Order: sequence, then C-alpha cells, then structure tokens
Amino acid sequence: MLTRAWAAGAGPDAAPLVIDIDSTIVEVHGYAKQGAGYGYTRTLGYHPLLATRADTGEVVHSRMRKGPANTARGAQRFVPETLARARRAGEGVECACGRTVTWSAASPGRR
Repeated sequence: MLTRAWAAGAGPDAAPLVIDIDSTIVEVHGYAKQGAGYGYTRTLGYHPLLATRADTGEVVHSRMRKGPANTARGAQRFVPETLARARRAGEGVECACGRTVTWSAASPGRR
C-alpha cells in the first residue's frame, strides 16, 4: 500500500525521507481488553511503536505492544523492518531514533 501511495505522488520529494520512531500510549476503556495493561503512565492501554514521516506525520509502520511494555522493547527489530518497508517503496531513506543513533537506507549493509 505504501508503494502504491508513493508511486501516485504521495512519497518524499528529492529531499531525504526522515522517519521518526517513537512509542505512544493508547488509552482504552473497559475490562475485556486483551493485551491492555497499566504502564509507567498508570493508564490502562496499549503501548505501540510508530514510525512516521517527520514532515507530514504519515504513519509508515506500526507494531502493537502490551500496555506495560518497556519503551525500547522490540525497537531493535522494528527499525530494520521500517527501513526495509521504506526501501521497497522509495529511495534515500534516513531514520533518526532518539538523539544519538542514525540509520540510513542509502548505506547498504548497515542496520
């Protein structure tokens, strides 16, 4: 779906695509919510990982996680999946995670 959208003109311009990876808290209500739990915010909900385009906020990739999941849980696998997805849809992808680590899809063999 991402490939089709970007081929139709919704993809990045000549500038490199910058992807922000972060987690968020999605609050739920009720008693029968499988996987929901209380995390560090003391809010009942899920704690998914999201990869979004920095310029538009478009969600490129996501992974649902249980509410009490640690913020970094699954990120080591999520980042290469996101970059592979973006590579299949376009070129020149850069991904900055936090303040210190940067992966670039333009650099083959680097994860």
